[in-house]
Amino acid sequence: MADHTLLFYLLHLSAFTN
Repeated sequence: MADHTLLFYLLHLSAFTN
């Protein structure tokens, strides 16, 4: 489940940065 959380976090971070 940690993987899923990490992916979600990365996605949000990328979207925020973009």
